[in-house]
Amino acid sequence: MPLARRRLLIGNRAHQRFPTTFPARLQQAGHLIDVEVVDISIRGARIRPHATIIRLAVGLRMTLMADGLLVDGEVTRRVDDEYGLHFDRDIEPLKAVRANYRAPPAPRAATRSNPSEQ
Repeated sequence: MPLARRRLLIGNRAHQRFPTTFPARLQQAGHLIDVEVVDISIRGARIRPHATIIRLAVGLRMTLMADGLLVDGEVTRRVDDEYGLHFDRDIEPLKAVRANYRAPPAPRAATRSNPSEQ
């Protein structure tokens, strides 16, 4: 499918983004920053640092690390407390989402009171 047609179908983006939420880390010059991956695609991700005092400069080179994911990239934009990270190579976004999926805790069964205590 031509790129122009594909961009029309997925909101003027070159690659489809997959909404998600999983923890990851950014590494830059030996420093580790805990982040949340908010969405991910073949060539990038939107991330949110856990510490709101963290400010990443556009153009900064970093490595994104999570279960089943290790990719170098560059910070390309900042909007409020979220950042765009463009990857140096293609990844399999759904594989990364699945590797980092955390099932919600099972609901607790209602406890019955002991009839002999009534």
